[in-house]
Amino acid sequence: MGNPVGRPRLYSSPEEFDAKVYEYQAHCQENKEPVTWTGLALFMGFSSRQSIDEYQKYDGFSDSVKRAKTFVEWEYEKRLCGDKPT
Repeated sequence: MGNPVGRPRLYSSPEEFDAKVYEYQAHCQENKEPVTWTGLALFMGFSSRQSIDEYQKYDGFSDSVKRAKTFVEWEYEKRLCGDKPT
C-alpha cells in the first residue's frame, strides 16, 4: 500500500455531507439569504462548485450530491415563481 496522496476529504460519510447541506439551508433561512450553488460550496468549505461534484465519485455520496443539487435548483425555481424572477 502506498501513502495516500492529496488532501483528506472534508466529509467522511454521506450523512455528514447531508447534515452540512441541511445546516446551510437553516443558515439561509435564519439570515434571509438566498440559497445558491456557490454559497453552498463555500459554506461546506470547498473552494469551488466542482469540488462538490468530485464527491459523486466516492462510494455512497452520489445520492447526497444529487440531492444537494436538486435542493439548490428547487430554491432557484421558487424564486422564478415570485414577483421578481429576474
